[in-house]
Amino acid sequence: MDDLLRKALERRSQLRAELEALDRLIHTYARIQEGQINFDMGDTLFPVGRAGRSRAEQSAQLSTLLDDARGLIVEAGRPLTRSQLVAGLEAAGHRLDGTDKVKVLGTNIWRSRRFWNLKGAGYWPKDLPVPDEFLALTRRETSL
Repeated sequence: MDDLLRKALERRSQLRAELEALDRLIHTYARIQEGQINFDMGDTLFPVGRAGRSRAEQSAQLSTLLDDARGLIVEAGRPLTRSQLVAGLEAAGHRLDGTDKVKVLGTNIWRSRRFWNLKGAGYWPKDLPVPDEFLALTRRETSL
């Protein structure tokens, strides 16, 4: 396959993934605006009443967080560190639980098995081809 065509197809895939993540963010934000999701300022990752929420609801929210992390990586077009992801997720309105937010996110990324940790560079989605400039880096399941 021609290199230009391959790159165009990869970019199209990245844009589609980014659009999907943006659609999920808009949907979640609209639900917040409509009062369907109420956040307590003292709560961090989960909405008020999380103890009463089903595992499916908690899992769906974590999945959205990880989808948005993937979207940030795709948008950047390069691997991102846990600190960069925390900053981007918080800027997008996510609230992370725990005193060490970077560690909490790293644990959830590791448990998801959706990302490679490219040694020295950060996280990259396993379902996307690693950008050429990062191919030589060691791919790890986790940095923990």
